[in-house]
Amino acid sequence: MKNYLILVRGLPGSGKSTMADKYLGYVRLENDMYLSKDGKYSDVTPEEIQAAIAWCKVTADIMLAARRSVVVCNCMTTMRHLANMAVFAVKHGAVLAVAECTGEYGSVHNVPPEAIERMKAEWQPFSLKELNRELGELMRGEKDA
Repeated sequence: MKNYLILVRGLPGSGKSTMADKYLGYVRLENDMYLSKDGKYSDVTPEEIQAAIAWCKVTADIMLAARRSVVVCNCMTTMRHLANMAVFAVKHGAVLAVAECTGEYGSVHNVPPEAIERMKAEWQPFSLKELNRELGELMRGEKDA
């Protein structure tokens, strides 16, 4: 039986979590799981965000190695961010799918407006060609993950 890696991307408040809810039976991973304490957020440092990303990557790798299907819902604003997760689908022979959320429902995590503006500025529309290029560089060791 094939396993899947579904990458759900979008800006804060775009509907990523709502979309991920539809993948029943999948292991669900998101930075927010690592960053929230008792369901609440405090000021999050860049170091904590990097730790959350690392946690998502390690956990996705472990779950895909165990032949589990995984849905990751994070902003993943660039093709490089997507490739850093997609590499695990390649590594474990999982089917990869990317979904992009574009709704504007408001951030439930109180992401500061300046952070959302920064994410908007770095946003890259999905491109299979660019994702494949980034994946190739990662797989060949030309860039660090």
